[in-house]
Amino acid sequence: MTAYKKGQYQDYFWIEFSGNRFTLCDLLNRCSNVLLDKYLAIICFDSGPLRLINEEEDLGWYEKNNVAFSPKLTDNIIAALPTEQHDQWCLFKTPTEISGMTYFVNYRGFTLSSRQQELVDVDPTWDKVGIEKQIEYHEQLVEQFWDEVLTMNPTSIIADGNNFIFVSKDIDEIEVLKKYCR
Repeated sequence: MTAYKKGQYQDYFWIEFSGNRFTLCDLLNRCSNVLLDKYLAIICFDSGPLRLINEEEDLGWYEKNNVAFSPKLTDNIIAALPTEQHDQWCLFKTPTEISGMTYFVNYRGFTLSSRQQELVDVDPTWDKVGIEKQIEYHEQLVEQFWDEVLTMNPTSIIADGNNFIFVSKDIDEIEVLKKYCR
C-alpha cells in the first residue's frame, strides 16, 4: 500500500499522508528547504489563530486579521517555527497579506482525495444515504478549499490535521516529500 496519495488541481500539485505517517515536524526536520526564502502566513495554529510573543515580533513577525505573518524564512527562523496539532500554513514567494482562510484542518478527516470508494465498500446494513450526504459535504469542502487557494494564489499550502496535506505549484517539492516518506 502506498504511504501517500497525490494529485493535481490546475497549477497545483498535492501529496497527502494519512494519520501520522508524515507530520509538520517531519517536514521541518527532514525537508525544511521547501520553506527557505519564502514568506509564511500561519492561518491556524493548534486549531485557532497563533498569538505571537515578543521574541517573534522582534524578529519581524506580525499579526493581522488573526493571521500571523513571518519575515523571509531563513534556517534560523525555520528552526524556531511554532508547531502544534491542526496547523495550517500558506507560503508565498513575496510578502503577501491575506485576510484569512477557512480552518480546513479542523474538519475531522479532511482530505483532498476522493471518498467515492466508500460507497463501493459500504456494508449493506449501513445508511448509504447518510454516507452519500457525507461524501457530498466533503466534495463541497474540497471545492471551497480550491476556490480559496486559487483566490489567494500561494506558492504552497501545508495542512497538518488528521491528514498531512502539502500543496505546491512546484512538482519538485512534492517529489522531495515523497522521497522522505519511504
